[in-house]
Amino acid sequence: DRFHIVQHLTNAFKMIRIQEMNKLNRHSGEEAKKYRRLKRFWRLSQKDYSCLSSESKYYPLFDRYISAQDIALELANYSPVLGSLSSCVESLKTDSFRLLLFSFLIRVLRWF
Repeated sequence: DRFHIVQHLTNAFKMIRIQEMNKLNRHSGEEAKKYRRLKRFWRLSQKDYSCLSSESKYYPLFDRYISAQDIALELANYSPVLGSLSSCVESLKTDSFRLLLFSFLIRVLRWF
């Protein structure tokens, strides 16, 4: 069912995020910032983009005013793998995926 598909993708996303974080040097300047940002704001990359706030707030980790939507986009741009995976998880949560899955299930049931 859809819940278990999303659960497996969420776990895979978490494992890939950790792998990408471990590739970063935690002690150098810019890579250490990316590591801390990925570690602190990982939940934003798993939420629906439309549900994230567009209101800018000051985040010391970014040294500027930035919205939650912009943080999610910036985290996705840290790695091409994270960017493509976050868009894949996002598409699974939309209605178009539900319709696609429903039509696929109807076709499978017709075979039996």
